[in-house]
Amino acid sequence: MKPVDRYAGLLYRALNPIYASEPLSGRGAELYGGRFNPKGMPALYASLTPMTALREANQVGALQPTTLVAYDADIRPVFDSRDAGALSAFGMTHDDLAAAGWRDEMIAHGESSTQKLARRLVAEGYAALLVRSFARGASRSALNLVLWRWSPGPPTRLAVIDDDGRLSGDPGQNAQCSSSPQRMTTEISGRHRPGGGLHPQSAAPASAEAMEDLKSILAGRAAFYSKADLKVDTSGQPLLETFQILRGEVRQALGLPV
Repeated sequence: MKPVDRYAGLLYRALNPIYASEPLSGRGAELYGGRFNPKGMPALYASLTPMTALREANQVGALQPTTLVAYDADIRPVFDSRDAGALSAFGMTHDDLAAAGWRDEMIAHGESSTQKLARRLVAEGYAALLVRSFARGASRSALNLVLWRWSPGPPTRLAVIDDDGRLSGDPGQNAQCSSSPQRMTTEISGRHRPGGGLHPQSAAPASAEAMEDLKSILAGRAAFYSKADLKVDTSGQPLLETFQILRGEVRQALGLPV
């Protein structure tokens, strides 16, 4: 794992629909504080994948109505908390970051150790923190990017992807949104420290990468598909005809009139 000091690519947030019209607001975190921001410090908690974002937003009880928003981001400098050595320089460990009692610590002492870390990182010029997700059910590879600074332009560019103006309810008038971003896959590159050399990777055309991703996903699931009880060839068929064929196969398998 090579530490990074830049994140360029897509980010995701799962928002309460009540606040979905303000996808670039860090006001909630500023008012109440979060694991990596003390009260009074604005922050945006974003995830590197849609599933991680959904887990972050729905950590208690059943899944609630959620608005999933994607962002096109190019943020630097980033503190990569996966680098144990860099973390140790701030007197922290991975276990400290994951501590479940940060809220109790905040109530008892005003700020938790993770919030103090955030304050120190901001003071040193960092714009964001790359950190694993501690949400229920998240894997160790699930990552979040906590932003303390974001803007329409570099070096902390963050733009909502909303080409149709769905969040604003006014198509074509969403000034903060990006249109047709060229980067449709994630890039993380460079070295850990601010001012370090940056070596951004070039992104391939979105359609080609999306197709390769799809092929990879399908190939990875081939073993599961081979165990299917039913197989329906949908090649070149309209949706309604495909549905009727599938319905007939399922009803026949269940012993129901076709």
